[in-house]
Amino acid sequence: MITKEKPLFEQVSNLMLSQIEKREYDVGARLPSEEQYRNKYRVSRHTIREALRKLEGEGYIYRIQGKGAFLAKKKVSYDVSKKTQFSQSVLDTSLATSSRLLGVSLIYADEDGEITEKLEINRTQKVWALDIIRYINRVPFIYTTSYLPESRFPGLDGHLNGKLFSLYKLLGEKYGILSINRTSSVFEVGIPGREEISALQISKTIPIMLVKSRARDGGGNVIEYCVSRFRGDMASLKVTF
Repeated sequence: MITKEKPLFEQVSNLMLSQIEKREYDVGARLPSEEQYRNKYRVSRHTIREALRKLEGEGYIYRIQGKGAFLAKKKVSYDVSKKTQFSQSVLDTSLATSSRLLGVSLIYADEDGEITEKLEINRTQKVWALDIIRYINRVPFIYTTSYLPESRFPGLDGHLNGKLFSLYKLLGEKYGILSINRTSSVFEVGIPGREEISALQISKTIPIMLVKSRARDGGGNVIEYCVSRFRGDMASLKVTF
């Protein structure tokens, strides 16, 4: 029952949460549309959006632009360790993982001093920048930008396409890099910018977890520096080194 004791959006949010806790929806199920909720509770669309935003911020639901709101599963546990393969780092093996290349460009290292330092290269050298989306059950989970020295991987763009792929499998098959280990990671929490909001299909109220990592080959040479943005409403990071 809606009263005047609490903000209207909070009351509606609690009513929605009550349905969730009664297990009226399966995990991953699409929730009613904003219009359906508006008719059900006889409130404004603004109130419905605020109520959904509250549930999203608390991790009960997630939203995909253009598709609606969905009931969230418990957060996905991701192991940030020496392992480098995405599918191996997701601790719940029942989840379907996939990756897609968004774009690739060739830049000079001196465009970003951090890249020069992390890749341990000269500022005049060129670097491949790969933007990759990694999915959990077809939902965007991580937005990663990987930087690799062009001198080590000449012609890399010729081996890439926008289809689902594994970067490390490609490096092994085309360049003979069979041993890749993550050697350091830095963790930060941030607010998503326009790029992250679009790539991860989240609202600006959902925080992102940044993990900046370096990977080396079997000879100890740095071959990759990557910046990964995890959805804060879906990811639980576990550190194992």
